[in-house]
Amino acid sequence: MAKKELIINGNNFSTLKNFHDEMDKVLTFNLNWKTGHNLAAFNDLLRGGFGVFDYNEPIKLTWLNFQKAKEGSGTNW
Repeated sequence: MAKKELIINGNNFSTLKNFHDEMDKVLTFNLNWKTGHNLAAFNDLLRGGFGVFDYNEPIKLTWLNFQKAKEGSGTNW
């Protein structure tokens, strides 16, 4: 069985808040509540079970344009 591939595009965010918003967009679906915007919540999202992939289901997560976040990390994060 092929792993689901999820794409994170670094061009979609330039701040930590926008990063978490992007993670919500990519890693969740049809939640009627907001996720926490912290590293513990991000870890939970990566484990799955939030509508996009099942809990502990193997996925392939690709981060495009990661250099934008890396370059901006000193000023915007």
